[in-house]
Amino acid sequence: MDGVMILDKPRGCTSAQALNRVKKAVGAKKAGHTGTLDPFATGVLPVCFDQATKAIPYLRDDIKEYEAEMTLGVSTDTMDDTGTVTGRVSAEHIGRDEVREVIEGFSGEIMQVPPMYSAAKVSGTKLYALARAGKEIEREPKRVRIEEIRLLHFSYPKATFYVRCSRGTYVRVIASDAGGKLGCGAHLSELRRLRSGPFALSDANSIEDVESGNYNILPLDEVLAGYPRVYLEGGLCESVRNGIPLSREALSGVELPEFKNRDIITVFCRKTILSICEAKTDSDEFEYMGDKDIVFRHLRVFN
Repeated sequence: MDGVMILDKPRGCTSAQALNRVKKAVGAKKAGHTGTLDPFATGVLPVCFDQATKAIPYLRDDIKEYEAEMTLGVSTDTMDDTGTVTGRVSAEHIGRDEVREVIEGFSGEIMQVPPMYSAAKVSGTKLYALARAGKEIEREPKRVRIEEIRLLHFSYPKATFYVRCSRGTYVRVIASDAGGKLGCGAHLSELRRLRSGPFALSDANSIEDVESGNYNILPLDEVLAGYPRVYLEGGLCESVRNGIPLSREALSGVELPEFKNRDIITVFCRKTILSICEAKTDSDEFEYMGDKDIVFRHLRVFN
């Protein structure tokens, strides 16, 4: 069962609830997901099973893609349609060109203030816990990057847009800020994640398909294909399984890829992944190292 499933999370459940349903359906002992989606959001949610849960911190999901819908003229305390309405403004005079100009203005590096209704932490406390207690505190803006953003459709009061952005971007903040720039307020009414790193919606499984036994799980070697690889044989494989770091002496005669200090490296025994490692030197320094010097330190070992 070790591997990663691309799940199409449905609207109305938390990411944890969706995870638990598919974990039960496939009979996995362990499960974890990356990139939490809000309950009202749908789309790509990578789910890792059993040994693959060890790889969660190393799944490359730096870039996300979304299709989002915002509703003009209505503001909410959560910046989406699950919250309490805090303002209504008639904005029928606003046209497509004005909306497009504002939306496209978010392109590039921007600063975002995390919303109070979010899992971001301040002094160890999640913001949504404070918000539910009726508290609002000052939050530090954080820098995010919008690689691409464009208006797809506009029919008042709905505006649908596409965004390709860095991890940690709050799309509902974009909607709320856009409403502010337009002078009418707005909230995010729909959000669908199209891609998370290498994981695309076109390859996703619905919960219904999973529960009926019709699903696809990606093997770890495919999921981690973006990292440099080292292939070992014989007794070295058992040493890795026992967590013994790989020294210059141990790797003598092993074909190595190019790497830099602190790069992530995957180690295989033939086609079976053994570990995820961190390089402790550069590959061009290898021949000058002492025999006992550590080249790769294990971050995760797969049994």
